[in-house]
Amino acid sequence: MRKQHLLPHAWQWVGLVALVAGLVLGFTFFVPSVIRGDYGTGEGIEILGELSYLLLLPLSAIILCFSRENIEDERIDELRKKCLVTTAIIFVILLIIGPLKGFFMGRLCSPTFMGKYQLLFGQSWWMLFVYLLIFKISYWVQNKRYSDEK
Repeated sequence: MRKQHLLPHAWQWVGLVALVAGLVLGFTFFVPSVIRGDYGTGEGIEILGELSYLLLLPLSAIILCFSRENIEDERIDELRKKCLVTTAIIFVILLIIGPLKGFFMGRLCSPTFMGKYQLLFGQSWWMLFVYLLIFKISYWVQNKRYSDEK
């Protein structure tokens, strides 16, 4: 059996705790300050929201994406590869249409809105959550099919 370099399954709990903490702190402190336009004023509480949004969320995505499932076999390995390819295709499509989206949104929206949009959604680590979503849905569907066949 080929050696996999994944975190143990118990790390999924650590990832879920980091995800919940990042979402709660980010939506409590970071997102409202960006929407109000107060971002960058240097308030102390803003740093907590920024760290949660820009550190805890990507860290939780990495932990969740690279931790094992309960039963890790060749079927799961193939599923991981297929989901990674699907995510890469989605990412490339978004990279191709990104300049078009930026052009049209720049014409339709104010520069203030564009700055807020880029600050909240401009990071590419969101694709880790896309991969995670595709993998978990595929894993659930495959397990459902497998249990129905038995």
